Amino acid sequence: MRYPVPTIEIMGAQVHVMLLIGLSLAFTASGTDSAADDTCVSPGVNTTQPRSGTTRDDTVPRRTPIYVGGMFPVENNQLFGLVDDSVLTAVRHINDLDGILDGYELRMRWDWTEGSAHRALRLLYDFVYVGPPILMAWGPMFSSVAVIINEVAAEYNIIQVTLANSPTLPNKTRFPLTVRCGLQEDELNQPRLALMKEMGWTRAAIVFEDIEYFRSNSQDLAETLADGGVTVLTIEAINDKDQHRSQINNLVNHDARIIFASFYEIPASKFFCEVYRLKAYGPHVIWIMNGWINDGWWRYNSTNNSTCTSEELEEVLRYHLAFHGFYEGADVDLVNFGGIEPTEEQKAYLEKLVTSDLSVRDVLSQSYDGMIVIALALNASISGLAKLDPPRRLEEFHYADSEMRAVFMGAVERVEFYGATSQFSLDENAARTGESLRVVVKQFQSTKDDPMKRVLLLENPGQETRFTRIANNTFVWPGEGPPVDGKTFQEQVIVTSLSLRIAVAVVGTVGVAIAVCFVYINVRYRNRRAIKISSPKINNLTAAGGLLLYGFVFVYSIDSPDFSDATIIVLCHVSTFLLCVGFSLAFGALFMKTFRIHRIFTKAVTQLKKVELPDRRLIMGTCIPVAVDIAIIVLRLAVDDVTVQTMSKDAEEDTNQPGKEIFFVPVRKFCWSENQLYFMGALYVAKGVLLAFGIFLAWETRPITVAELNDSKYLAMSVYIVALTVAITVPVVSLKNDDVNFNYVIVSGAVIVATTAVLCLVFLPKVILFVRTKDRDLSITMMKANKFSGSTVRSFRQADSRTDRLATLLQNKLQQLELMKQDLHSMVTQEESRTINTDETTG
Repeated sequence: MRYPVPTIEIMGAQVHVMLLIGLSLAFTASGTDSAADDTCVSPGVNTTQPRSGTTRDDTVPRRTPIYVGGMFPVENNQLFGLVDDSVLTAVRHINDLDGILDGYELRMRWDWTEGSAHRALRLLYDFVYVGPPILMAWGPMFSSVAVIINEVAAEYNIIQVTLANSPTLPNKTRFPLTVRCGLQEDELNQPRLALMKEMGWTRAAIVFEDIEYFRSNSQDLAETLADGGVTVLTIEAINDKDQHRSQINNLVNHDARIIFASFYEIPASKFFCEVYRLKAYGPHVIWIMNGWINDGWWRYNSTNNSTCTSEELEEVLRYHLAFHGFYEGADVDLVNFGGIEPTEEQKAYLEKLVTSDLSVRDVLSQSYDGMIVIALALNASISGLAKLDPPRRLEEFHYADSEMRAVFMGAVERVEFYGATSQFSLDENAARTGESLRVVVKQFQSTKDDPMKRVLLLENPGQETRFTRIANNTFVWPGEGPPVDGKTFQEQVIVTSLSLRIAVAVVGTVGVAIAVCFVYINVRYRNRRAIKISSPKINNLTAAGGLLLYGFVFVYSIDSPDFSDATIIVLCHVSTFLLCVGFSLAFGALFMKTFRIHRIFTKAVTQLKKVELPDRRLIMGTCIPVAVDIAIIVLRLAVDDVTVQTMSKDAEEDTNQPGKEIFFVPVRKFCWSENQLYFMGALYVAKGVLLAFGIFLAWETRPITVAELNDSKYLAMSVYIVALTVAITVPVVSLKNDDVNFNYVIVSGAVIVATTAVLCLVFLPKVILFVRTKDRDLSITMMKANKFSGSTVRSFRQADSRTDRLATLLQNKLQQLELMKQDLHSMVTQEESRTINTDETTG
């Protein structure tokens, strides 16, 4: 009997049904011989029959057969080839128990799909068009097959109870009749993240076979890792199963050490064979794979479809990890199917099942319980079918009956029992709940019969993130501990050597002491003639500038790797202020004092005019360059955004921990801004103008031979010292800008040497004069006798060279000027005395 095909509304299902109809035509044309073809055996051949010796009463009338479908995975496989025995045993156990499907005999129409969607579609065709209808179907088991078959089967109201765990199966629009009894691969992503944290790994890469199942899980894994603080270096999809070179090179280029690899066995063999050929492996690379494939899968010639030997693959895979999710094995004494306990014979089978190897137990136990779900759902549907209008029985189901399908689906969602995989229940999305889920982490540790050692166990992964060790098993690593997840680069802020800073501070303190001594003498003996004639107030400003420059050295010596950016910026501004203002104050005061000598000479001496330049006006003149500096600095604070930048040097490996691949990256922090060049240029120009003014004064006052008043030679020497230090310091610092200690010594030393030299040139002659004369026999001579004539003539010529007539007149009166020597000397002495008295009055 053939049943009508329902109307197809889903676009994806239309494609599959068209394929199914095409297969139907092909099968019809080929006749009955096609059923016996070696590539696809008709499900009518593999149909379960009633067993003799059951626990049911033989006097009970013959039971009505009802059928379910079975789509088993791979026949000639060490693990999946055992699934049929587990499922068919569950069918026999159901038929042997009273209280489940009483009056019915459960039979199964089944065949192998060999993991092929083509074979599964052909099997689905036979379910629909050949033989009695099936009420539900067990399988397919592989996700690649289930995402095709389950979408088509839903159009025939066939409920699929599957162990497939493709992340796309929860889509109820595409798969409304899919019941997921197996582990969902995405549930292992949180445990994977937990292991990363357990090992201290913070970087990982992902590579996967580009099919829907692995692609969706890899995307979820990447999101889980990223949310957990793990950096995903790269995600590589293998589109061509025979071309892996570019993806492997990308893993190498990203220096990926911890790599999650998701493959089926044959593509995995090809991929890791290419890894072997490219030498992209080693003890520093750890592969993390799915644990549901066979332990030692690379050893089986039937699946090792690559050009590498199993030994070569083992070399690549040594120390690799695998995550195996499974459901806790049952306590056989607690097993019951909706309140119905199994027989002792059945308990013996279950005991053998739950104590077998973990991989075998996991697959076969879930397969067994999947069949129990179908039986209990059908049993619960009996009463629901009786309430339909008209009432129906299980054997009356046909593929167009959506009412019966709704009753079946409702009964499935209410199924709850304690089976081979411990407590079993489904959530509102017809997916198994995870209360009995366990996760074990395995490692490839040996080349013996059992290569994968079970090391860590995680119970209740949805609630806990802590692993416990299995027995005394531990991970085995090529070094002292687990490999690192890559090179670790740690910034190490370069700070100036503490010993150098202490030495510079000591020298700077000596300079400060010298400056303070000079100031003390200047203040304490300001009324002594030897000190008074040198303008002590102006000299004190020079000393104050020197103290600011010493203060720059002390601030420049403050250094710590723990300073925040804000602290560094503050120190930069303070250093700039101290250096610029100190320089302007020290040299501005010295230049202004010399400027007064210059004015006295050019006006009072050469032009016989009265000059009034009290200290008050000189101090105001000194403040001009200081004010310019402050204005530039304040303007920069107002308009310029200063930030802290870093300059890195070549990384250096920590030789104390070579296995951890820790590299220290020396970095130097410095202040920087976009407009820095302009503001620094303005300050340099201001200092250049100030120094040019000093050079001009030194040149103009060089003929004056009043030793007690004229500082021109000391002024010239000060300018020379500053110019020399700048000429030496700037190029040297520029060439060695990556050596913090060297730069510190050069800059600090230059400031200390220049400042101390200038202070000594300004103050030391006055102190010597004061000590030598003790204010006795101190006379101020205008000039040396043997130089009077020439210097005076030169001065007069400079003052009156604008007219040849005056020059001639001066030559004629040269003899008269010789007679006026004493009078001129007396006038200069009186003018100097008047200037000093004026300063005392204003002071």
